[in-house]
Amino acid sequence: MPVHNGAAYVREAIESILAQTFRDVEFIVIDDGSTDDTRAILAGYERADARLRVYSQERRGIAASRNRGCGLAKGKYMAVMDADDISLPRRLEAQVRFLDAHPAVGLCGARAAHIDRAGRPLGRVTPNIYSPARLRWNLLFGNVFVQSSVMMRRGLLPAGDPYRGEMVTEDYDLWVRLAPTTRMVNLPRTLGLYRVHERSNSARVESLIEPAAVKISRRSIAGLLGDEVSPQLVEDLRRVVSWNRLPDQDQRIDRVVDAVRRLYAAYTRQLKPTPKERREVAGEAAMVLAKLASLHVWTRPRASWTALWSALLLDPFLFAILPSRLLERAMAHALSGVSARSLPVR
Repeated sequence: MPVHNGAAYVREAIESILAQTFRDVEFIVIDDGSTDDTRAILAGYERADARLRVYSQERRGIAASRNRGCGLAKGKYMAVMDADDISLPRRLEAQVRFLDAHPAVGLCGARAAHIDRAGRPLGRVTPNIYSPARLRWNLLFGNVFVQSSVMMRRGLLPAGDPYRGEMVTEDYDLWVRLAPTTRMVNLPRTLGLYRVHERSNSARVESLIEPAAVKISRRSIAGLLGDEVSPQLVEDLRRVVSWNRLPDQDQRIDRVVDAVRRLYAAYTRQLKPTPKERREVAGEAAMVLAKLASLHVWTRPRASWTALWSALLLDPFLFAILPSRLLERAMAHALSGVSARSLPVR
């Protein structure tokens, strides 16, 4: 666990690990040049519990601090923790049991409930993607793990410094590089509390996160396709996955449809999923296209129909869950060209 000037929250983070039902842990904390009361707080806990070891250094940044912690770790498994988050009491026990029982899985995350700076629930729990196939697909477009919920096999880490300091989203970068080497899961259990506040690392570098994430996503997509893709296409894919509209241009929408088709074909061809995994990924790809159609059905009916038809070819069961007015709008355009604005909306 790295920490820099974390006096406001670090006590809760430390106590949540020391109170775990799984007791056999070495708890490594890297004090990254703190100038507030963090160092004194850490010293008190270090004296009280021999499992906690504190290493202090001049300010080097979060990636370098994580790398130092990785280098010091000796256990079979390595759990990641952030100094402003909280692990629920059975987190480590649940993840150790799962990894012991599933040797093919190298990285295990879990759900985390979002809280504010005062610890009040914000009514949001993430992530909601669990299976290896769905995670591998969605890693193409963004981060699908809460970092402070992750436990991994230490032997999987790349040699040298696993976290790359030039990447603001150093966790997403690492997951993408590990993905070809192992299976990953998120447990469908809430095992942590993720704190959202203005002093968090994510908040401090918010303006840098999106360009960095686009760069990682672009590298991942290009690797699967075996061909370069434009930053604009990657940005468009990420926007649609996050339920954000594109500019009302048929060409932009068509490019996203084509990219999703190509990605699904490359995924199934290269990664050779089982029939169950193939259905899962088909459903994920279809949902991206259904989102695209839904976002643009009123302004770009022709392109939206193309996206919807492509989605239904991938996953016909979408008929059962798509909003009736989306289907009505798309079918009206396909069959008669009638403007949706003249159709009744339920």
